[in-house]
Amino acid sequence: MTTAAQVRGALIAMVKTINGSGGYTLDLSGSTYDGMEPLGARPEGQQAYVWRGRAGYARADQATLGGWLVVRQYAVTVYADSSARTNASREGQLDTIEADLLKAVDAALQPAGALGAVNVLDVTDVEIVPRFASQPNAAAQPCAADVLITLQYIRGR
Repeated sequence: MTTAAQVRGALIAMVKTINGSGGYTLDLSGSTYDGMEPLGARPEGQQAYVWRGRAGYARADQATLGGWLVVRQYAVTVYADSSARTNASREGQLDTIEADLLKAVDAALQPAGALGAVNVLDVTDVEIVPRFASQPNAAAQPCAADVLITLQYIRGR
């Protein structure tokens, strides 16, 4: 049966595949992945952080013998930093985050992909939430988005 730690590890592996080649624009392969962004200053460069969100457990047909159907949400916070920090360039960076993360999710769900390998049944929802900088000196802040990923897997009892 799949565990939350396996799924988190698979998501980290999925994010590492976004390496600036093979059709990806961003290079998140050198990021610090597990947990929230560090305290203090915002990160420089392209970075990603994977953190755990809410979870729900249900008795379902898929889980009648083995345990629980888990519906869990994770977030991947992505900073697509660049020296071009105009509104137009930020819109382009948000488009890049969306395209690269959706491509990575599709690849990870394949049987040999990171999520498929740990028996994730499905990704039922992906939500892209831009982080808008409204504080003073906002133009100095990097473009960022939280990518909320809702997935399902079977967890044993």
